[in-house]
Amino acid sequence: MIRRLPAVLVMCALALFACREERRELAPKTEELLRAKADDRVASILKIPDAPSFAAVVVFGSDVFLRQSAMLERYGISLLDSFDNVAILLLDARVTPPLLAENSVRKVRYLCPPATLARFHPAFLLSALRLFGEGKEKEPIPFFLRFRTPPAEADIRAVQDAGYTVQSRDGAILTVSGPPAAFPRLLEMDRIIYYEGASNLRTM
Repeated sequence: MIRRLPAVLVMCALALFACREERRELAPKTEELLRAKADDRVASILKIPDAPSFAAVVVFGSDVFLRQSAMLERYGISLLDSFDNVAILLLDARVTPPLLAENSVRKVRYLCPPATLARFHPAFLLSALRLFGEGKEKEPIPFFLRFRTPPAEADIRAVQDAGYTVQSRDGAILTVSGPPAAFPRLLEMDRIIYYEGASNLRTM
């Protein structure tokens, strides 16, 4: 056992070295901007080599369509949706650092992989963007979650663990209340297929 110990230590050292190699080094200025404007999820993604693009909620100091279109085009950033001074942008490790350096950018919040945006009812998504723009994204709002099949107890616990209160249950639909800021945790649940505002529920 004693003779094998050095080999084990070497293997551990190599594993730690490999983990370090898998992380990208960011410029000090980028690190500073991430701390000031972005959440931890965005910071983590930028440090992963070849990380996929992601949808993020970005709050600007002025109207996105009127004031920010030229800047977004210059950086090659796709605008997926917007309301007033808030936008959902398609970001990656290349375009995020210069975006953060823009004085007009107030905050950047990870949302989800871009394809997952199709789960949102358009009007509900716009209402959520409005809350981000007003700095109220941590305030609870009521909405509906539609599951593929009636949710099991494990599904309900996962929704609650994400920071949402389950108010009622009707077949495959849960009525919940919680903050838009916690959307990313819900969007990781593949069994939820649609998000709709409490005033817009319709039979599908």
